[in-house]
Parts: sequence; structure tokens; C-alpha cells
Amino acid sequence: MVKLVAFDVDGTLRDKEFMPDSTRGAIAELQRRGIAVALCTGRSEYEMAPLCKELGIDWAVTCNGAHIGHRGATVLGTPFAREQVRSWLRTAEERGDTLLLYGAELMLTNRLDDPYFRRAQREIGFREPVLLQPGEEAPDIYQCIAFIGSEDEEAYVGDKKDRYYLHRWRDWAIDINPEGTNKAAGLRKLLTHLDLKAAEAAPSATVSTIWKC
Repeated sequence: MVKLVAFDVDGTLRDKEFMPDSTRGAIAELQRRGIAVALCTGRSEYEMAPLCKELGIDWAVTCNGAHIGHRGATVLGTPFAREQVRSWLRTAEERGDTLLLYGAELMLTNRLDDPYFRRAQREIGFREPVLLQPGEEAPDIYQCIAFIGSEDEEAYVGDKKDRYYLHRWRDWAIDINPEGTNKAAGLRKLLTHLDLKAAEAAPSATVSTIWKC
């Protein structure tokens, strides 16, 4: 019996800010039947909070699986070491690069005027981040988006790419997450936390079959 359905967000649950009424209805029907609903996304908890509130969704696997939140509060997480984040910020300052840092309750950046970030914001709809002042300590960070080309990756991950989960989604932008994190791994952690078996969870693509249960 399916007890939880997990939805990716961009291009699945919605397209930018557009979400059809049929999707809202499907989610409401799942909840009416006592089936839990979770988001599973590369976005941050901060970005997903309005959507969770709108749809009455309690659980969110965010930051490509590095953060799991319940009604906006951190339940499980794999943040970067604080010194790693400090090092990245120093490197970005020296090189003039832009970083987008995903915390549990905030989305921060070292620059607001970067054309690549603004292009990404237009294309996929980032919420406006908070500007991190030079020398200011960042909170726990679960994901870093670096607006750099592939030729510049070495400045941030060196020759130790296997120590990170890397996802390049534009020629000029890459997600960097802690080793061992991805959406599937985050969802498995949520299932373990909820004491659910893999067979009791379904991806959104199988929702149509649930109506026949």
C-alpha cells in the first residue's frame, strides 16, 4: 500500500510559478486518502516554504537531498563544514565569482549583480537571496550553487570531485552538495525516518495508478 508520494518541483509539479488546478486537486485527493505528500527537489527549504504552505505539504527533501524539513523545521541534514564555506567565499571574492548558498531558513549570496544569477532567476524563478556581507559568518549551508564554467570547477573542488555531489544544470552554473547526497538518497533517509518501506513510497509519475487502489 502506498503511504507517501514524492514530487519533484521544477518541470514536474509546476513550471516556474504555474501549477494547474488538476495538480492541486490530485495532491488534495492524496491527502484526503491519508497518503503523505513530500517535495523532493534541488531547491532550498526557504524557497519551498510558500509552496508547502499553499498545498499543505508537511515534508520537503531539499538541497538535492542534503536537507529534510518538516513544516520548515530541520529534521535531518548534511551541511558542509563551516571552514569549507569560508574557503569558498574567500575564493569567490578573489576571483569575482558569484555563489548562492542554501541554508535551512535563508538563501544567501556574496553578490547580487551577477548577470548569470539574474539570468537563472528569470529562467527558473529563484527567490531573492540575502546579501552576505564580507567576513560575515554563514549559517549551516547544505548546497552551494557556483555560477562558473566547467573550466573553473577546480578552484572550488580541486581534484577531489568524488568528495562532492556535482550537478551542472547550465554551462555557467553548477550545484555542489556534500558527498553522498542526492534526491534519491534524501528520500531514502525520509522513508527511514518515517519508518516506511521503499514499496510504500511512490514517485509522482505513478500517482494515476493510486486512484485504482
